[in-house]
Amino acid sequence: MSIWVLAAAGAVLAAALAWAAWDALRKQRRRRRVEAAIRLHHAGDHAGAEAAFRELLAEAERRRDKNLERFSLVNLSATLIAQHRQAEAQPLLVRATELARRLGLQRGAATAIYNLAWTAFYARDFDGAARLSAEARTAAGTQPPFDLGLMLALMDGRLATRQGLFEVARHALADAAARVPTAVDKDLANQIEMAQGVLEYRAGNRAGLDLVLAGVSRVTLPSRQDQARWVTGLAHLAAESADQDAAQRLTAAAGGLQRAPDFPSAEECAAYLKA
Repeated sequence: MSIWVLAAAGAVLAAALAWAAWDALRKQRRRRRVEAAIRLHHAGDHAGAEAAFRELLAEAERRRDKNLERFSLVNLSATLIAQHRQAEAQPLLVRATELARRLGLQRGAATAIYNLAWTAFYARDFDGAARLSAEARTAAGTQPPFDLGLMLALMDGRLATRQGLFEVARHALADAAARVPTAVDKDLANQIEMAQGVLEYRAGNRAGLDLVLAGVSRVTLPSRQDQARWVTGLAHLAAESADQDAAQRLTAAAGGLQRAPDFPSAEECAAYLKA
């Protein structure tokens, strides 16, 4: 091998190492931006998180980075759902699902489909939510990413509770609770406990009321809107069944939770809990 070839090979190697270092730095900066956006979302600044993920999506489209595009679409949709803008989130999630499938990322598609199930649930399209949840479970396979297995079980439990299928709901929520020790989002434990409380109260076990009220005291900022729905709906159901003590306690607890201007009526909240 001539010296020229060795020198040329060295130059190529140096260039490759320089590119790798630059690419690693760029990815590190991007990761910090992603983490900052997620922190905004968890802190309840959904508009700030939306702006951050829109910037990441624009960068992904500019660089034709399909993985970042898929990731940004799913997370951007989550910020929109948190702002009750489901109609805007849905086409983004459909796009993310199609993109994940083109990339051969079935588990990535599962995350987007699960978010689509939530848009249906919020819109009180419970049949659609059940169908999409089942589709997400199939796509996730035996190893759902991150907390998806837990969240699917929680969705199943809520849907079964609403239909009065209390044993099915208990099984689903027990499955969700068993996954809590490995959960990334620790607030999910509180959401499961409240779902179990709603289930037991609806099944005639008054101890469920205490679980719900205990859960309200531990509500974190991002989940206040959801928990306000459950408590307001359960208060309405308690009043309908002439359980005035429970209705008053639940109404008082719900009053301490933050509500968006377009918060659903008590009757609409009750529809999340009983068919």
